[in-house]
Amino acid sequence: MILSITIGVVALLVCGLLAGMETGIYTLNRVRLAARAAQNSSSAKRIRAELLHPNRLLATLLVGMNLAHAALSAATTSVVEMVSTDPFRIAMLNTVVVLPLVFLFGDALPKELFRVFTNSWTYGCSGILLSLRIMLTWTGLVPVVRFLGDTVSYFLGFRADQEAPNRQRILQSLRDGIEGDLIKPIHLEMADRVFGLAERSVADCAIPWSKVVTLSADAAQATRTATFSQHAFSRLPVTTIINGKLSVLGVVSALDAILQPTIQLTELAQEPLVIEPKTLVMEAARRMRAARRTMAIVADGPGASPIGIITLKDVVEPIFGPTPEW
Repeated sequence: MILSITIGVVALLVCGLLAGMETGIYTLNRVRLAARAAQNSSSAKRIRAELLHPNRLLATLLVGMNLAHAALSAATTSVVEMVSTDPFRIAMLNTVVVLPLVFLFGDALPKELFRVFTNSWTYGCSGILLSLRIMLTWTGLVPVVRFLGDTVSYFLGFRADQEAPNRQRILQSLRDGIEGDLIKPIHLEMADRVFGLAERSVADCAIPWSKVVTLSADAAQATRTATFSQHAFSRLPVTTIINGKLSVLGVVSALDAILQPTIQLTELAQEPLVIEPKTLVMEAARRMRAARRTMAIVADGPGASPIGIITLKDVVEPIFGPTPEW
């Protein structure tokens, strides 16, 4: 009976430890983990190495917990049968005594403790996790479980150890940073906006040509002044008709157009930067920055009819919000 009690207590402690480690690992702050690993913390490096193979990690914990539960079940059954052979009493002892103890000390309490103290306890148990994984791998249990899991995943259309998209992983790291008071929520919001912008094309952000204010290449001084005063834009496209087709000659600034009335707009205008509508917004911003332009003409190519315009304001607003005073 003493041997059965000893085995039961040890198995209960192992159940609690593994259940707590599972919760601890998945609630561990990834930002702090990366920081500690960068500082050459051996425990942090061990945990990061295990997290690189989530299926293997899960298999290790599941196999370990199932073995511990099997040992605990055998030990408690042996002890209970020594106390009484009556089936009703055995059922009552299991229900009233054994199950609450197993649930409390082998599951609920360890999980809560590891959740609260995850940044210290989980690191402290990293060596145990590594040793358990090596032992269960050497015995063949983890490889068998992984093989079965990978086989089922294959037939269901999932890839083994499939990583979450970069966007989700980075945003989750930022959420961990917020929980650890390392960054502010505004940083997460801006990062989410940047990722959203990275998937958008120029056609999604461009101002349609029908809404674009333009200046004719032969516009008189009064027309120049009136147009800029009425619309309060710092730059406008300069257009003309060539062979019956609308053509954009360039982009002129308000200062040049108004302060140099004797010079033709064709001479004042900068050569237009043409960007195709299918171009990604981030690439368009890079090209505008490289060309030192704040406005680009959206068209299917040089010489093609303009579809619209895009400005740096159109790129910045999805990230920082409306900028009415721009």
